[in-house]
Amino acid sequence: MLLISCVYAGEKAGWAEWITPGTWSRSHYQEQQVPEKPGKSFRVYPNPVQDEMKIAYNLEKETEVMMEIRDITGKKVMDENLEKLKGESELTVNLSGLRKGIYFIKFYSTEPLLYEIIKIQKL
Repeated sequence: MLLISCVYAGEKAGWAEWITPGTWSRSHYQEQQVPEKPGKSFRVYPNPVQDEMKIAYNLEKETEVMMEIRDITGKKVMDENLEKLKGESELTVNLSGLRKGIYFIKFYSTEPLLYEIIKIQKL
């Protein structure tokens, strides 16, 4: 059986048509609302960085944050648990073991949900 889906989304409501050989029916669906992106929780400086990078953060709830650093090819070069962070403060991370280049820092947590990626350049 062949099933083809065509979706149209109107300004306020949308509809989907499902076409099956020998039949024609329409089914209504609810448009999903995309939540607004919250403000940035992390700031990294200086950027470009030489050996030490400062991470300034502002978190309302106590949050166990993981930090992952990947190089431009996607290879993971650092993975660190930043423990439970809360409030407005900063911490220092030593990057002297990394080669010169472009890196992506991912900060993430599951409770509360947190996901942020920042691009840096290592001199």
